[in-house]
Amino acid sequence: MTLTVKEKEHWRERISRKIDQAIDTLCAQRDPGYRERVRAAARQRALESLGIAQSQARLAEIDGAKESLDREKNQLLGQMAVKIGRPDTSSISYYAQKEAIDNAIRARQKVHEKEFLAADPLGQHILDLQLEQEDLLDTVWLATSPVQIKQLWSRVGEILNQQPTMLQQHALALTPVPDDNG
Repeated sequence: MTLTVKEKEHWRERISRKIDQAIDTLCAQRDPGYRERVRAAARQRALESLGIAQSQARLAEIDGAKESLDREKNQLLGQMAVKIGRPDTSSISYYAQKEAIDNAIRARQKVHEKEFLAADPLGQHILDLQLEQEDLLDTVWLATSPVQIKQLWSRVGEILNQQPTMLQQHALALTPVPDDNG
């Protein structure tokens, strides 16, 4: 019986959710604050490696002062609006530069998160599970593919010097199910 693309996508999503749950369980059992500490440390390293740690700290101070002033400003505007019989409806604007900086920090943070995870046994296990998760679509397709595709996939891995994941190794070893048409 051949699976449809939709069915394969369904199984990829289901297995992905199971991997997410396994990572959550691992962290909860071994070290509940692990992921948060890794993210915080990776963010700090991202700021440092981008050369913007001091500027970011100063921006945080400025933002704190600005928020305080904005609250006071909004209270005053609200009081004034009430006195003249109108409700205050001010809006918050966001700056494109700040968004670009935040995106750069997030991208660099992901790199450093992987470095932190790779340096720790629990983190290595999480990375292995995440790699399986990232390659799930290929794995599901391999598990339901004919021998020729499996052989081609193996050869491509050899040429590129890439090892299949544990689930892909299992999928490559599965005996293909005969097609409904054949």
